[in-house]
Amino acid sequence: MPFKYPHTCPDIDRQISEAKSVLKDYFRDLISDICPVLGAKELDEIVEKYTKYTYEDLEDIFEKVRSTNEDMREEANRQIESLEDDVSDLQEKIYELEYSYE
Repeated sequence: MPFKYPHTCPDIDRQISEAKSVLKDYFRDLISDICPVLGAKELDEIVEKYTKYTYEDLEDIFEKVRSTNEDMREEANRQIESLEDDVSDLQEKIYELEYSYE
């Protein structure tokens, strides 16, 4: 029986999207405050550029979270399998003991 917990990659993906949105909003506010005379198009281009650069620098962090999540799921599956093996062994011992007393 595998680990029964929904896959969390969709949750991680939503959080990554949220982080990009927060970065974009932060840069938009920051750049607008620093240089209020920028036109909308120029502002959008600068915001997009710095959001992209910042996310690229942070991307490995998010991917490490995803990798750690996968490692935990695999370890949970190994532990469940080991416990199932233990249960099977104990059931076999019970059967042998019951048989030996008949």
